[in-house]
This record gives sequence, C-alpha cells and structure tokens, in this order.
Amino acid sequence: MDGAGCNSGSFPQTYTFLSGLTSEGTACEAGQCNGVPDTWCHSGVTFDQAQEICAAQGERLCTRAEVEGGVCCGTGCSHNNHLIWFSDDIPAPVYDSQLTAYWDTGICGAHGEDHNWDWCGRQAGQCPQTVQTSLCESGEAELVEFNGNGQEGSYIVDGCRYFYHAQYACTVHTGPEDQCNGRYEAEAAVMIGGQVTAGNDAHEGFTGSGFVDYLNPTGDYIEWDIPSCSGGEATLHFRYALAGADRPLQVLLNGVEVAASLSFPPTGSWARYTRTALTVTLRAGANTVRLVATGVSGANTDSLLVLSGTPSYYIATYGDAACPSGKDVMTYAECEDAHRQLELEVDPVWTGDNSGIPSMCSTREHNWGGQHHFHWDTSGVGTGVSRSDLAPVCRV
Repeated sequence: MDGAGCNSGSFPQTYTFLSGLTSEGTACEAGQCNGVPDTWCHSGVTFDQAQEICAAQGERLCTRAEVEGGVCCGTGCSHNNHLIWFSDDIPAPVYDSQLTAYWDTGICGAHGEDHNWDWCGRQAGQCPQTVQTSLCESGEAELVEFNGNGQEGSYIVDGCRYFYHAQYACTVHTGPEDQCNGRYEAEAAVMIGGQVTAGNDAHEGFTGSGFVDYLNPTGDYIEWDIPSCSGGEATLHFRYALAGADRPLQVLLNGVEVAASLSFPPTGSWARYTRTALTVTLRAGANTVRLVATGVSGANTDSLLVLSGTPSYYIATYGDAACPSGKDVMTYAECEDAHRQLELEVDPVWTGDNSGIPSMCSTREHNWGGQHHFHWDTSGVGTGVSRSDLAPVCRV
C-alpha cells in the first residue's frame, strides 16, 4: 500500500534484505500487472521481510481492514489465493546503517569512528539534503533524519554518544533512464558463435572498430553489459546492415525475454545501416541485453544504443533523400535536439545551402576521416538528394 492504492508486482526482481538474505521475484501473471514488463512478485517471506521490502519502495503492508474490504483484490501476483501478512501498525522505517553519517565520542558507532562524516563537513555537521554515493543503485541518497546539535552527547542511542547523527536513504528514480544512455559497440560485447569483422568497402559504414557477423542460425548471441543505470523506461536501438530478407532475433533483458522475434528488416546492402527499436524498462544498477539467434542467422550487428524514454525522432535509412512527408525536422535547434535524443554526435557541424545532400536535418555516424556528423541543409523541404553516407533525421 502506498497511501492511495495497492501494489503487488512493482518490486525489483532480486531484493537483498539488510540481513544479507535475498528474495527472487517471479514474473507477474495475474491481475493488473499481468504481462507488464519488469514487474515481479515476492512470496514466501517472513513478516519482518515483508515489512522491509515494502518500506524500501516507500510503501507498507495493508491493514486487516483493507484486506477484508477487498481494496487490494486484482492487483496481481495471485495473492488473493495466498496466506498473506498484514499489519495494523504503521511500521517504523527500516534504514540501512551504512547510509549514516555521524561524529561520535571515541569509537562507538556501528561502522567505526566518524562514519561518512565527510558528507557533513566533518565537525561542521552541515549535512546536505542529498549526497552522491555508490552505496545506492540510483547513485544518490537523501537525508531522512538528523539528530544532535553539534555538542558532545547531544544525541545518545544504544549507549553511544554523538555530536550529531544523520540518516540517509537511497533515492528512487522515477523518470526515464538517464544515466547509462549511450552507444555500446557489438565488438566490445560478450559474443558466442559469431565473429568480429573489421569489414571492407562492401561493409563500410559501421561505427567503432567493426561489427559482429552471426554465423549460425541458432544459439549465436551478443550480450552487452550496461552498467550504472538509473532505472526507468528506455528505448534500445540495434544498429545493423542486412542485404537479404528479414532476420528476426530474440531479445533478453536481464535473462528475461522481452521480444521473442524482433524484426530486422533488410537494408538492401551490407554497407547500408539502419536501426530497429524496442522499448523496455531498465532496473537501477547493472543490466544485460542479449540478442539471440533462434532459427535464423542474425544481421551484421554494429552497436546497441540506449536512449532515454521514447525518442521523438528516428534515423531514416542511409541513402534516403528526405524524411517522409510531414516528418521533417524544421529548425537547426530541433536538429540538435534530435541528435542528442538519438545519441548521435553533433560535432563537427556542417550547415548551409547544399543541393547534393538530404534535405533539412541529416547525420553521418561512420567516421570517414573526421568528416562532419551533424548536417543542416537550408535549401528547404523536398530539395534533398540521396547520399549513401548520410541518413535523414526525422520526426516520429
């Protein structure tokens, strides 16, 4: 219960209790969260563990009256049919003692003398509202409780005398993914079955030092490690080239299937690159993305791009002369914004009136000897010309 409504499935897949024990969630297959990506149900925990896992999400156990009143029915995880914990007492918050900052007398605190006191300016005791820390998957903790006034013994607990004692708690990221955005090259990922190819003129156009060529119709895969994510909605773009027919691939996020058969339509040439996309919810911290051949060999895969939320723009196919009618990017500033949303390089910039490039906003991802990436053509809508090394950037 979060104060307004019940929740059964919106918990991490793996939860580690303060005791060090863990609970592994199962995918939600009932109620409101049935089939919703990255929703996890936890069962078979003790009363104290149930209180802790709820408190960590800023929630609490439902009261007996709420359960008997049916306010939680249908919210998922099939808990309607289980014996469940409830509490009529609003539990005291459960905090991680590692996230304390204090100045103590002698060596008395739970984590030794003057734990994390740098956060508060040491003896100054000026504890900020938020601190950056690797102890939290979100990378940030906020001040939730402060005791003491800077005088020795002004706060005493469990026999320890403190000048001050500050308690922090990890912040929960609520927006779209905004920390692990970027391009992850296929040749730098874990690879099974395929091979890294540096290519030749027939494959030119890749980024980085090469691409991965799937060799076998089943079992080959590329797996990217995506570290230090904030968590939240993200769009995964897989950049590839494919001369022949569609070669769909399975996509696993953190070991769970999020697409059984993601389409990789043909680009018409092994040197013509485009992207195929999938929207997912990343968890805070580390994530893995695996692209698996399950019956047909994959396309030549150049890179994975992690984009924040759902972008308002997309990259047309290289060699297109213009965006579809009504989808043109109309200003230089909008072209810059589109490049940043799509994790495209902006510098070096070219802008001007040129009748030999795609109209309006276009990009070049492959680095042909330091040539321009960002292109803004002032000739106007509908004046573009096809260039194999440039792709129009268009509105969705």
